Amino acid sequence: NPSHTFTSAGSFNVTLIATGSNGCIDTIIKPVAVNPLPSANFSATDACLGYTSAFTNLSTIVSGSIVSTIWDFGDGTGTSNAANPNYIYASVDTFNVSMTVTSNLGCTASVTLPAMVNPPPIADFTFNNVCLYDPATFTDLSTIATGTIISWAWDFGDGNTSALFNPSHLYNSGTGYTITLIAASGKGCMDSAVKNIVIHPVPVANFTTANV
Repeated sequence: NPSHTFTSAGSFNVTLIATGSNGCIDTIIKPVAVNPLPSANFSATDACLGYTSAFTNLSTIVSGSIVSTIWDFGDGTGTSNAANPNYIYASVDTFNVSMTVTSNLGCTASVTLPAMVNPPPIADFTFNNVCLYDPATFTDLSTIATGTIISWAWDFGDGNTSALFNPSHLYNSGTGYTITLIAASGKGCMDSAVKNIVIHPVPVANFTTANV
């Protein structure tokens, strides 16, 4: 009762020749079907913490069909049976995601690939107290755990904006304004900070003289 591992899919004619103790011989030939394995593969989008990681099943099979897909998202809790699932990770890391696919004839294949979850920046800034007709100077204090911050979008609250790292802006009236900074990393992760600034009015100098 032998076993044999075929190295390719197809139909193979297996021949058995049986010989009795008296030298009598008989032969039988039967076809053996060797079904193809699926080729397991997928792609994963880099995600920012708190946002969806999208997984696309790229598995193929020469003949037949893939009828089952099982995912393990590599964080100890997340699994899915969807063909192309989405998943939100709870932490920043590179996760080893495993996918197992099964064909309609019960043949299985697996693959493990990385999925990256990137940290967002922590947006922050400061500014100087200014009087009307003096420029307000804004200093970026944003940080990020890994990677770099590559862009800044400032809204000065009076309809004017800037994309500079540390901009300055001249207001045309003395009142309060709401400043918004959106910082973005090289991976496209963003965070915003909002603060209020007061542009102080200038005094009006005046005096009188008395006749002496």
